[in-house]
Amino acid sequence: MIRFVEIYKRYGRQEILSDVSLEIHPGEFTLITGANGSGKTTLLRIIAGLDRPDRAGVMLVGEMRSWRKSRKALRKRSVYLHQRPYLFSGTVLDNLRFALSVNRIKGRDRRRRLERAIDNFFLDSLLDREARSLSGGEQQRLALARACLTEPELLLLDEPTANMDAASRAQFMSMLIQSGNRNQAIVLVSHDIVGLDFRYDHHFDLDDGRLLDVTRTKPGERSRVSLTLVK
Repeated sequence: MIRFVEIYKRYGRQEILSDVSLEIHPGEFTLITGANGSGKTTLLRIIAGLDRPDRAGVMLVGEMRSWRKSRKALRKRSVYLHQRPYLFSGTVLDNLRFALSVNRIKGRDRRRRLERAIDNFFLDSLLDREARSLSGGEQQRLALARACLTEPELLLLDEPTANMDAASRAQFMSMLIQSGNRNQAIVLVSHDIVGLDFRYDHHFDLDDGRLLDVTRTKPGERSRVSLTLVK
């Protein structure tokens, strides 16, 4: 379990996140929506250990520590996937192999992960293509496959379907759901989920710096809650 408490973040005079608390447990899919500029990316990058909050506590392995002292562990446990993922020069296969090499994955486990990624994300016909020549949807598929190769505990997706057409978006979400393992937590943020048909465990909206539970709120009501992912 990873628990965040009292996340605050301000840019100049604008408070982006205000007293946000959340718990993340294995095996749950959580959707966070919100308008552009509402702080979704900032929150996701804080969870990933990439952006420093003004204040936040993090509980890992039953011990509460500051975000600064937890940063290394957060980065080790999670993979953050931006809506415009960076791809290395070389082929699709080169990109996949690079991820395995950086994480020192070798032998039989290396072959197993590579074959699974190619199969799950339908990359077989693209392996010899230059990665940077792929379409937007194909690049995002490759980036997701590369992220899944490391089998992170926490997969953080920042507007992953923003630059795709309807068919590519549907295909991407289907691959994402089917490729996940039962111990992996997934958090996806998006400002637009129109036309997407997928199941999630929790839906929250980030509004005025606070997380609002859309799933459990009655029509016409809004309440501030913690983001809770419970297995």
